[in-house]
Amino acid sequence: MPTRRQPPRTAARAVMPAGADRARRALQDRVARFGRALDRTEGELEKARGRLAQLSAELVGGVPGFRPLQTRDQVVPFRDAARRYLVEATQLFGGDPRGLARSLGVSYFALRRLLARYDVPFPAARARR
Repeated sequence: MPTRRQPPRTAARAVMPAGADRARRALQDRVARFGRALDRTEGELEKARGRLAQLSAELVGGVPGFRPLQTRDQVVPFRDAARRYLVEATQLFGGDPRGLARSLGVSYFALRRLLARYDVPFPAARARR
């Protein structure tokens, strides 16, 4: 029990057995180590978030048709944007209309209708070997 002459902390140490004092110090050390580890982890998490944001920006900038708009003047009518996208996709797939249809997630015949709707020439099929 604390006395008037001793502060409460000193009085508590006086009645606390030596083993309890060691346990308290060990607990404080573990809490301090945990705090340092948490700080390191939070720092690494912030770095990882920064890297992810950078990668996302690079990915969005590199995909044709998905460039981030900066001004209102860059907005084009949907029909024009869809046509540009289909023209570029058709050029990438050259003579493989079935591969293009698979990549777009449509059937071969739906691709033919889609390209006709947006006035995009149908890619000539390559000769099969």
